[in-house]
Amino acid sequence: EIETELNPQSLLKCCLATEQQLHRKREIRWGPRTLDVDILLFGDQIIEQDNLSVPHPRMKERSFVLIPLNDIATNQIEPISNKSIGQLVVTDN
Repeated sequence: EIETELNPQSLLKCCLATEQQLHRKREIRWGPRTLDVDILLFGDQIIEQDNLSVPHPRMKERSFVLIPLNDIATNQIEPISNKSIGQLVVTDN
């Protein structure tokens, strides 16, 4: 059952349910996977809970995350660095 109120924990529950419905297997931590649904940001909140860290702790290191995020939210502020997503994207010449 998925909650209707949007809060970080209900969103996480929805993400995990989506992964399960699409047959995500969690066999090896950080190992290969067919699907990975992560919460990158939740507004301007900084969340540190046992089962959830937002902003995603490795988001700024991953161009495959930042480049598409920049396409849809270039002015969104990443609350730990206080920089916009557009400022976090490293240009590659």
